Amino acid sequence: MRSPNQVKLEFLKKWARGLQIYRNRKKNMDLLERKNAIKLSADVAMASTKLNSSQWSRALISEASSSDNTITNIVVQQIIGNHKADHVKNYSKNLQDSSATMCIVNSKNTIRSKKILRRSRKSAHPRRAMAATIAKRIVKRRTQMLKSLVPGGKSMDDLSIIKEALDYVLSLQVQVNVMRRLVEISEGA
Repeated sequence: MRSPNQVKLEFLKKWARGLQIYRNRKKNMDLLERKNAIKLSADVAMASTKLNSSQWSRALISEASSSDNTITNIVVQQIIGNHKADHVKNYSKNLQDSSATMCIVNSKNTIRSKKILRRSRKSAHPRRAMAATIAKRIVKRRTQMLKSLVPGGKSMDDLSIIKEALDYVLSLQVQVNVMRRLVEISEGA
């Protein structure tokens, strides 16, 4: 397992490479283009440091590499490498196939859950059953929100989304720490 400093250094190198590609390809960028270049470079750089260990990173890179923008595709290929780009495209195809399968599996589990819920309502105290129903709704809504926030989360099951969300948040924290430190250094110079 890599130390946090190694991850930060790898992210910084890849992020700088992405920014350099943008700078070399397009000299006069407006503010929105610069913002998008910084964000895309940072996202792809962070995802590429976690590429083999997380689903969110493969989903993020897959989404970025499916762009029609040639500069975006060049940045993705330069940061992650050509051989890994093909691997991510295959992941994207598998992700689409598995999301259709997940919908079928979830619909069967939902039917079973409703039957179990009906049985528990008959036997349990009405207030307890109502509290359990409300708690399940809250958990379901929050899980859906979490799935919408994590790249590729909509195709993940409820258990893996929690693991992936934790990993994604830690990666974002590393990204923010590196960017914050870079700003501090540039302001001090």
